[in-house]
Amino acid sequence: MNMGIKVRGKTSRLYPKKSFSLELVKADNPNDEQKIKLLNLHKDSDWILDACYRDTSFVRNLLSHDVYRTIRPYAYIRQTPKEQKKENQL
Repeated sequence: MNMGIKVRGKTSRLYPKKSFSLELVKADNPNDEQKIKLLNLHKDSDWILDACYRDTSFVRNLLSHDVYRTIRPYAYIRQTPKEQKKENQL
């Protein structure tokens, strides 16, 4: 497996603490992304390591994630509770 890493942002590149973007791909085919489970998070091939240099309280991240989870509550869960219950009954 290969990994691509790049610095994120435009003006934030000038800050001492950098944010990074990671992408995992198969070694034999760089166009084929490799989804893995990382640190008990959702399986994916793209990861963002956000430095939050200007927002040391992390309020913007917390607020944006809360809004997103309100809009799409099951975005990072494979099945809704209703689907899980149905599967358990089979």
